[in-house]
Amino acid sequence: MGFGATNIIWNGINFVIFIVLLYILIAKPIANAINKKQEKIINSISDVEDRLDEVEKNLEKGMTKLDDVKKDVEKIETNAQKTSERMKEDILKSAHEESEKIKIQLKKSIDLDINKSKIELRKDVIEKALEKSKDLIAKNLNDDLQVKIVESVIMSLNNDKTGN
Repeated sequence: MGFGATNIIWNGINFVIFIVLLYILIAKPIANAINKKQEKIINSISDVEDRLDEVEKNLEKGMTKLDDVKKDVEKIETNAQKTSERMKEDILKSAHEESEKIKIQLKKSIDLDINKSKIELRKDVIEKALEKSKDLIAKNLNDDLQVKIVESVIMSLNNDKTGN
């Protein structure tokens, strides 16, 4: 073995010792750093999974609340529709009752107007008949007959006063 071969052997031994020392000095800290990084990543993944579970639970709660709100809205719509139908029926009933009242009032008013007209017509007919009667009586009656009729009316009035 010559100087060159011993040198290669010593260089090889030095290199192996250097690698072992490097491994001893650097491998543990690198391994520890890698392990810490792995733990951080695992913890981050675990946190993300926990948060995802929480979000899913919140989403389920939100969906349940949304379903409840939808049911409430349906109930409100149904109640509003029923209320509007009742109000419509009440308004129509009230309008019908009011129209019936107006019809009755109009009928009474018309009846009153007819009765007033009948009375006025009777008055007019009676007045015209009296005028005609006066004219006929004045033409056909003589003075003696008129005096007898007047005396007869006066006597009947006197009899009515004493009888009452």
